[in-house]
Amino acid sequence: MTIVLNIDRTKQVHVDQGEYIPSVFAGDLNIFMRCRGGGCGACKTQVVEGLDELAAPTRNEEYYRENRGLEPDQRLLCQVRCRGGEGTVVIAPVKREYDALGRKIG
Repeated sequence: MTIVLNIDRTKQVHVDQGEYIPSVFAGDLNIFMRCRGGGCGACKTQVVEGLDELAAPTRNEEYYRENRGLEPDQRLLCQVRCRGGEGTVVIAPVKREYDALGRKIG
């Protein structure tokens, strides 16, 4: 599977089945991941294309969705695993509503 980091498709990487997306990008992500547990929301990302290519949301993502308004086309990048296959997933950063410590911004 191919993961595309931005809508203009200038940064792409291949991902193996079951692999966590953060482990693939290492330092290439321009998305801050603080807690890596799905609690702070700093890595909230919009899935522009290929949502069905990703594994089901984790319990932490479901909790975040219910309590902090994660939209159906958004995922917490630190929690996402790939299903595998030959599809393409396009992701884009989302304006942060919470800081790295989980406090509401604004």
